[in-house]
Order: sequence, then C-alpha cells, then structure tokens
Amino acid sequence: MIKRIKKKQLEKILKISKQFLMIDHASVSKKKKSLVAIKKLKRDWIYKSHFIKNPVFPGSLQIEAMLQASVLLIYTLEKNSKKPILITKTSSNFYGKISGTGELTIKSQINKNKKGMVEVKASIYFLNKKKMSDGTFTFINPNKFFLSK
Repeated sequence: MIKRIKKKQLEKILKISKQFLMIDHASVSKKKKSLVAIKKLKRDWIYKSHFIKNPVFPGSLQIEAMLQASVLLIYTLEKNSKKPILITKTSSNFYGKISGTGELTIKSQINKNKKGMVEVKASIYFLNKKKMSDGTFTFINPNKFFLSK
C-alpha cells in the first residue's frame, strides 16, 4: 500500500516551517520501506542567495532534503512518531551541479533496522534523470523502541 503525503501534512510530521521544507509531497511504500519525495525548484530564495552570478542548489540543502525524506520515512513507518530520533552518522556524495528550475526526486530506502538503530540510504535525481547526490544516514531512538515489526 502506498501512502501519499501532502505539504501541510509534511510540515506537521516533520515539524518544519514551509520556508525550509525541502519536500513538496511524498509517497511512502510501507511494504518496501521506501519513499519517493518531490521538490519543485523555482527561481526562489535558494538561487537568489547562493552563488548569485552562477546559482546552484547547495549541497547542504541536498543533504537536508535527503534527511527530511529519511525522517519522514521513519516517522511514517513508526507507530509512535512523536518520539524524537537522533542522527548519529551521515555520509554523502555529490555527482553534479543542480541549477535552474525543475523537479528534484528524492528516494529513501531503509537498509538496516535493529536494536533501536535505523540506517537509511537516500538519493537525489534532477529532472528525474541523473543522480546528483546520495547519502547514508544512521538514526537512533534514545528510547530504543523503533520501527516495531
């Protein structure tokens, strides 16, 4: 079953204001423990604020988009999403420059889930073609009750 999540729900689940939300909408597959999120890039504050004469979508915001998608995936699968989770490890790679308008596709997949630790692999594609970045993120639940099976 695929669950679709719209922007208003994203703000509520992630507790992030719309100005810094790096996802416009998402679809979660509980069976596959995966998520596909979309962010439409326009000529907005990101490009007006970063490398003004040669604007790009910053790597730090790409990481933020992957983190938001990963946390959204975990919170959607978690029975009690009000419990805070902590990120303990991150690694990321960048393969090209994102500039101009278009659609970012952020894909997240749970790799490991045991003993209160969840590892998520995420990737970003621009204009739904080329992989622009990816990362692996490890999260823990301080209460050690995570993603009940």
